Amino acid sequence: LSWKTIDLKDGEEKTITTMKAYRHTGTMHWSPEGRYLAKSIKPTLESPFVIMAYDFHTQQTTPITSPNPSFFGDAYPIFINEQQLVFIRFEKTRTSKVNRFQAEQGTIYLKDLASGKLKVIRQFEGTISGLSWDSHSERLFCLVREEDQQTSVYELCLSGTAKLLKEERNVWRRNLTYNDATKTLLFERWEMPLDLQRIPIDTKEKGLANRQGIPELNSSHWDWGISFAREGNLASFISDRSGWDELYAWHPQQSGRIQQLTKLRGPTVLYAQLSPDGSKLLFQQYWQKSYSLQWLDLSTGSITTLVSSGQAISYPTWHPNGQEILYSHHTGQGYELFSLNLSQKQPRQITTDGGYKSQFSVKDGRPTLFYSKFGQAGIYQKHTYAAKEEIAFPDSAVQNYSSWTIGEAGIFFCQDYTIHFISHDLSNRRQVNRYSSYSHLTELVLSPEEAELFISIPHALNIDVEELALHPHPE
Repeated sequence: LSWKTIDLKDGEEKTITTMKAYRHTGTMHWSPEGRYLAKSIKPTLESPFVIMAYDFHTQQTTPITSPNPSFFGDAYPIFINEQQLVFIRFEKTRTSKVNRFQAEQGTIYLKDLASGKLKVIRQFEGTISGLSWDSHSERLFCLVREEDQQTSVYELCLSGTAKLLKEERNVWRRNLTYNDATKTLLFERWEMPLDLQRIPIDTKEKGLANRQGIPELNSSHWDWGISFAREGNLASFISDRSGWDELYAWHPQQSGRIQQLTKLRGPTVLYAQLSPDGSKLLFQQYWQKSYSLQWLDLSTGSITTLVSSGQAISYPTWHPNGQEILYSHHTGQGYELFSLNLSQKQPRQITTDGGYKSQFSVKDGRPTLFYSKFGQAGIYQKHTYAAKEEIAFPDSAVQNYSSWTIGEAGIFFCQDYTIHFISHDLSNRRQVNRYSSYSHLTELVLSPEEAELFISIPHALNIDVEELALHPHPE
């Protein structure tokens, strides 16, 4: 990774330093008098992001932060003078509903370069996606994506007091910049409406078969996470079309009629799954630092909490008999699979070496459990809970542990913006479809008759630059 300067008068380009780096993130930032230049760098695959600074006096590049190796790392360095800078440390992370990194907790720090001392300015629950500094009034501005999918703009003093300036749900803001001349904030505003698409498939085909996805709902909102009842006459999905994450029913055989099922108004809703008989809708809810597994009775509209925890709960799925639920739960050491028999109401752990997303596939009347492990490639299988796990699809074949689905013929999975198919005997592998590089391929689902594949992808990417006028700050 090379850092370069360009002379704005004559256009001369000059390399000032070169370093080994696995990744880098965010913008570079000058100190006020131009002695230092700083940026966030991930030196190796295993290491967290650190703030690196180039000193134009000594012509040396050195790390100026040292986060805990278990943290995601440090980003968004901003010098407030030649000896002090502020930065963000991402301390807890999880994956969001589009399988991208999302922080659960971030802290803004002030570091003194001379003494090395760190001071906490403010801690936020959510992803901090931008930081800027008003040197005249000595105030910070930051963007925070909070737990309820709300993006907020805050003004902060170095003492840590915060003032909310603007908030909006289901948009992503980033790259915050303060303009001292106009006393305004500039930032990018991202909107990526998700649409459910249907892809006709034929698992007996050989070779490549690039099939075009057919939009189903054509809304300007986030529509995702489809599931089907066994007969295929009822489907459910999650959408923010009301302004909040809510559950909806879709009736494909009734001219595509859509019906809102919940009015939760606040919590993040994930992983909705219809029961095999279509009578109940199982879903995971995240609200106020708590995870819960709930179901909605479609005949009465009542919601029942089955499991709740301060640790992550993910990917609930129904056993084909409709009397048992499997889900992934973080034990504090890692994700494992748990089974909940609805008559006994007492969960039991069924994996000890990792378990994340799971799904049953029925062949010859016998259900087989397939599952992945968080952060690992490959798909595993068990014919009974007590049986020894077997590798169903090796890690050399399936390298995505979250976006996959199993059918009678084999597995469909997403990798590098492309949907692939591999047969159970590994003899038939082919590409099904490929999307553009900004597409987030999420929640692959087969229709009950396994003739169609459903997926949620952005049908538009809208990026605008917004300007937020600020009231003058008291001198």
